[in-house]
Amino acid sequence: MKRRLPPLGCLRAFAVGGRELKLSRAAQELNVTPSAVSHMIRRLEDDLNVKLFRRNGREIELTDAGRKLLPAASAAFDLLQNAVDELSKDTRGGTLTVSARPYFAMKWLAPRIGKLWSFLPDAEIRLRNTNSTIDFESEGVDIDIDLRGSFDDPRYEVSYLMPGALTPICSPDLLGGDSPLRTPEDLCHCTLLRDTKNDFWPEWLDAVGLRHLVPAHNLYSDSTIMRVQLALSGQGIELGCLPLVSEEIAAGSLVAPFDFVLDSFAFCLVKPLNAKRKPSEKMAVLTKWLIEEARA
Repeated sequence: MKRRLPPLGCLRAFAVGGRELKLSRAAQELNVTPSAVSHMIRRLEDDLNVKLFRRNGREIELTDAGRKLLPAASAAFDLLQNAVDELSKDTRGGTLTVSARPYFAMKWLAPRIGKLWSFLPDAEIRLRNTNSTIDFESEGVDIDIDLRGSFDDPRYEVSYLMPGALTPICSPDLLGGDSPLRTPEDLCHCTLLRDTKNDFWPEWLDAVGLRHLVPAHNLYSDSTIMRVQLALSGQGIELGCLPLVSEEIAAGSLVAPFDFVLDSFAFCLVKPLNAKRKPSEKMAVLTKWLIEEARA
């Protein structure tokens, strides 16, 4: 008679947490009490008649036998999780999670998102806006729209979406006054508005031969919305992305005082190459729609 499979739930915590784990963390992963974890461990070891876990103070670690069993248990849990994820996507019409920088999402994506429903009428879209590095797996992100200077990344599939040309922008009031802004060298009299996490000023200054320029002030903010607002009010010079500030420039509320544009950056669609979830048909439709909208 084939032996009944033992309860492997307590190995799930090790599949996530690694070789050593506290009972409290294992309980949190399994959504049970620490005493329940201890009971599961004893039951599993009794069923197999082998020692799988070793206590080390408040932590537990796997024995050689436990480490031998873990890969198969991990694979089984991953397979089950993938099936649950796919079932969940089917029952909800398919949730697609798109990550984008907040300013890009506000200026370019938000005004167009209503058009998407005619292509994906039964899809559920979740927008995640952040300037931070994306952990696709843990955050459940399907695709990230990022400003990049390179397409060569072995971890991801990176596809061109639209230009991300960068150039200084400011209030027209800064073109006159006691220290008029006429040439890039005049930036030494100004306040540079800089991105806390993605500061591209060094690349721009290097490209115009001013690598060692020291401005009057540096003001850092991780919010592009804030930096653009500061530029609008004459509080400094933002390194703006021309496709996203074209309306303000056309209206005359912002100006691009210099001819040089750093065109080595572009907005890209970024997807992980080793994603556990298989690309869905809805994901392909979304990708095609984004590219066609950018071209239009």
